[in-house]
Amino acid sequence: MGNRRNEKVSMSSLEMIKGIQDLRRQRFHHLMNEIGKYSRLIINDHFSIILLVLLAFGVMYYQELAGIIQSMPAEQTRWPIRVVVWIILILMVKDRQLLWLTKRTDESFLFSRGRQWKSYWLKAVVAPWIIKGVVIGLGSILIYPYVMQVTHWQSDELWEFILLQGMMNLLLLINHYFNSMRMPRMNRSVRLCLTMLVGVLLLVQHSLAKWLVRGYILVIITYTFYRFKKSYQAVIDFEYVVDGEESRESVFYKWISIFADVPSQKPSAVRREWLDSFVERLSQYHQDRYYYLFIRSLFRHQAYSTIWVRVLLFISILLCIINTVWLQYGLGIIGHLMTSVQLFPLILAYDNQPFQQLYSVQKNPTKAFAHALRLILCCQSLAYAIVSTSVIGGLIWIGIAEVIVRFYLPWWYHKNKS
Repeated sequence: MGNRRNEKVSMSSLEMIKGIQDLRRQRFHHLMNEIGKYSRLIINDHFSIILLVLLAFGVMYYQELAGIIQSMPAEQTRWPIRVVVWIILILMVKDRQLLWLTKRTDESFLFSRGRQWKSYWLKAVVAPWIIKGVVIGLGSILIYPYVMQVTHWQSDELWEFILLQGMMNLLLLINHYFNSMRMPRMNRSVRLCLTMLVGVLLLVQHSLAKWLVRGYILVIITYTFYRFKKSYQAVIDFEYVVDGEESRESVFYKWISIFADVPSQKPSAVRREWLDSFVERLSQYHQDRYYYLFIRSLFRHQAYSTIWVRVLLFISILLCIINTVWLQYGLGIIGHLMTSVQLFPLILAYDNQPFQQLYSVQKNPTKAFAHALRLILCCQSLAYAIVSTSVIGGLIWIGIAEVIVRFYLPWWYHKNKS
């Protein structure tokens, strides 16, 4: 009888473990499907070409910047390089949200599984660490020439430089995992301070710097092992895990909503009273109901106004950094293409409204949208010309805007309307 009872207990335990594994597997597959779905919406044919062009510009700018820095005296570049590389190291090593994949309704399910929830949540560390490992590896390869220029790191020590960062990131993620239990926590501020300190130690210009980093990571390992021993007697903090998962989902869909429509992130229209007189004046230039709607959408609707404003700010910052004239011209053209491709769907946004279907005079909205888009692109051209202090560049960008409005827009509308 005792053997049969033990067999039943072991069988039920195996079934519970399998149930937890199936739950995590299903939610992870759902997350991958969400990423794939929105990636296909964002990285379409036009946007993929723009990303490739931006990547090419980034490679050329990296080569140009490396040549400029090498030609400058070491005394002038040492501290600016250290500050910039230190910030990059912080961004690479800093831990992100874990993939808890836990809902508020799971409380009864997980508690009934005893201590098996530990293996469920421990897997939350794996995917973020793999992603950060790739980022750390690629980023370290790019910044390592500058690191060697201001520290005692040698070319054959790149693997150790990457390994130390990867270990530090793993320790931060594990300590983040231990926060899911009711015991003294290593909160976000503490983990950020530890990340900033390891960045400083990696950039110390002293022969003992490498040993300082190794000793520092050894101390973090010791403290992590101490928390690991404490976790055996600790009680689950379910609210912390659920709040962390909800925060991760909110951030994920918030970023996606910049480029695509997300059901959980509904953009709203904001009046912006300080723009009332400006919008009213613009609305009087063309007596067309579509133009009236498009102007207000471009200046008041967050789904569209944030697109051209963010592109304007992004390209303007790049124009301030880059001094090569032809690179500036190319960036302005890319900015116009990014704006146009993302704003084109606005021309079809009001087609299914009952008022538009019942209106007695049916018009083609292409002309009205062309006027509104031309206004936005000309505003961007003017801003780019001011930032780059290039009159010729402003004229080129206005010319490109006219080409987009006159030729590309009608072709896109007829293709998508059909």
